Amino acid sequence: MRSMASLEGAAACTPAVLSVRYGNTLTDNESGTLNRFLMKASDTSVMQNSAGIVWASAGIVLLTLTFVGVGCVQASDPLPPEGVFALLALGGVPATIAMLMGFLRGFVAKKEFLDSDSVYSSGIRRALFGLGLLSLGVALFAGDCWRRHVQKRRWMAEAQAAVEDVLHTADRIPEEMRERLGPFKSLDGQNFYRAGGVLGGPNLRANRDAHFANATIPVRIWVRRLGKTTQRGQEIVVESVERNQQLYLIYRGQPQGMTEGLEIWVLHPDYRRL
Repeated sequence: MRSMASLEGAAACTPAVLSVRYGNTLTDNESGTLNRFLMKASDTSVMQNSAGIVWASAGIVLLTLTFVGVGCVQASDPLPPEGVFALLALGGVPATIAMLMGFLRGFVAKKEFLDSDSVYSSGIRRALFGLGLLSLGVALFAGDCWRRHVQKRRWMAEAQAAVEDVLHTADRIPEEMRERLGPFKSLDGQNFYRAGGVLGGPNLRANRDAHFANATIPVRIWVRRLGKTTQRGQEIVVESVERNQQLYLIYRGQPQGMTEGLEIWVLHPDYRRL
């Protein structure tokens, strides 16, 4: 069945209209040939438009399933930003290709029917809607990832403050290191990670350089997620301060060499896997 837009376009290009437009009279043979040409162009336009609708609709369905899947993962067991965007790319790239194919088919349908302004492809409209939906979804997930990152950065800063208090008192530093290091001065470093790579693990990790009066040593801070019996709102607890001989000092973001340092585990009562 031909679309109304295609038929309206055909009406605008009938032999009578063309006769008026070009100022000459067409013979019956020429009129019949032109009619067959216009009907064939109309059929081709409708087929291209239908193909565009199918491609664009398939892209929208795939994109919707991708967004629903990523949303469910983030609601139950959240991934780090790189994991989120990997999943979005897994479904979003094929969906985008399908929608661009729909747009192209719709554009071809419009061009093939004598560039008639009355032919405005549904494939183009659906493809544009899908691409707009893609942009909106990516923007929303990016905003959610940023919100989670800011929250984790706050928890890590609070855990680091608790670690600094412990290092200042020096009671928890292993005895074989305490006298050699001298009084604690400061921690240096800003970055933190979620252990586990793209899939993400349950703990936050930060590598810091600890400056003491007599030496600088590497410190690895772990922020542990809550246990099932832990109540929120309790104080931050530095669970353990252990000697580790396989840590690295960090200089300008790059590890400099394996040396002796401290590995510190912290329980943050408000930390949860974001």
